[in-house]
Amino acid sequence: MWNKIHEKNFNGEIIYDDWLDEYKDIINSSDIILDIGCGLGNNTKYIKELNKDVISIDYSTYALDIVKKYLNENVLLHDITKKFPYDDNSIDLIIADLSLHYFDCDTTKKVLNELKRILKSNHNMLFRVNTIYDTNYGANEGILIEHNYYNTCGYNKRFFDDSDMHYFFSIFTNLEYKLDYMDRYGNKKVLYKGKVIK
Repeated sequence: MWNKIHEKNFNGEIIYDDWLDEYKDIINSSDIILDIGCGLGNNTKYIKELNKDVISIDYSTYALDIVKKYLNENVLLHDITKKFPYDDNSIDLIIADLSLHYFDCDTTKKVLNELKRILKSNHNMLFRVNTIYDTNYGANEGILIEHNYYNTCGYNKRFFDDSDMHYFFSIFTNLEYKLDYMDRYGNKKVLYKGKVIK
């Protein structure tokens, strides 16, 4: 599925929006950076242009082929619902951009606990996730599977509200997030962006 989605979305150009600008100091002070669910490399491109090394991780072989060809040799094919091949407390920074909202409640908690495991103490995870306000991309539509989790637009998607943010991210400290917008996919997308610290 993801190979088909990325193949449809790739037009020969990898672009990024400016959502990471406010976290530039965090990126610059990090040595081991993971771009989780990197897709076609939008965030990898931003990080590489800061002259930082990054490991680009995705479940799509098509996406990783694009990233490897245009941006970054350091890629990892990995299903983020499985254990990561990294030691406890070994990663300086995790970027999870639009990659944490595809799972049921138990799997979402499992993924976040695994990311917490590999993240160093007092280090950051930066993220963006779907919100319940993201009506252009299926919020509150389709078949309800569980609270704020729908089968819509052809696959399962979670749409976070404030209570979800605190429920799922409470395993971290210093949760900071705010409503934000992006236009990468043709229509305005309404999301939460933020950071947590282990």
